Amino acid sequence: MLELNVRAEQFLASIRAEGERQCAEIREKTDAEVEAALSEAQKTEAARAESTVAFETARAKTQANRALSAARTEARGALAKRRAELADAVFAKAQQKLADFTRTDDYGPWLRASAAAQDTRFGTAASLKQTLEEMTGHPPMTTLQQAEPLGPQKLARAMVIAPCTGTTMGLLANGISSTAVTLAAKSMMRGGRPLLLAPSTNDGLSGSAGSLAALLQRKNIYFVPFGQDDSFKKPHSLKSDFTLLPDALESALRGVQLQPLLL
Repeated sequence: MLELNVRAEQFLASIRAEGERQCAEIREKTDAEVEAALSEAQKTEAARAESTVAFETARAKTQANRALSAARTEARGALAKRRAELADAVFAKAQQKLADFTRTDDYGPWLRASAAAQDTRFGTAASLKQTLEEMTGHPPMTTLQQAEPLGPQKLARAMVIAPCTGTTMGLLANGISSTAVTLAAKSMMRGGRPLLLAPSTNDGLSGSAGSLAALLQRKNIYFVPFGQDDSFKKPHSLKSDFTLLPDALESALRGVQLQPLLL
């Protein structure tokens, strides 16, 4: 009987031990699942928080950029307005000075000294005008008012400046339209019409070299081929071969520079 009781106790102890072991495994598994769920929840919340922060940051940047853009636009507007006011003031002063000058005794001699009225070793102004009128059937344009509509009204398919002096190239290169010739050139280029230049200047390889280089890079500007006309006596002088002018004009009308450019 005693032996039977001992065996029963051992059996019960074995059952209790197995139960405790299984309970421990269940607790361990449950803890692991809870830990994994908590970790996943933390990751999800962290990602959500990061997304929210990124969204709010982007929105704040957008608002700041809009405010900055508006401020810049306002500043540009104020600057443009101020520039216009200054330009109007300067123009008004210049206009007044010009008006005052036209009333003086010096205005007449200055007007008569313009290029269209000068006699040179190449001929008199009157004979040159007469020759041009006989050749073209039209009186030459000698004023800014006559030259300005040349491009907008499409009065010509192209414009030729021959000879083109260093002074004229300098004015063209720097966008100065102070003469009838340069204003006519500007008027033509505004409409995308070709401008053909025939350089003839004693300082083409010195003082006017910069102007020539600048014009060589301009759109719709073409050249009558040129070279040194007297490399020993005038090493800086350049002159176009005017016999090539018709071919150069034909090429310019096709949007092509006649080659070779350098002779």
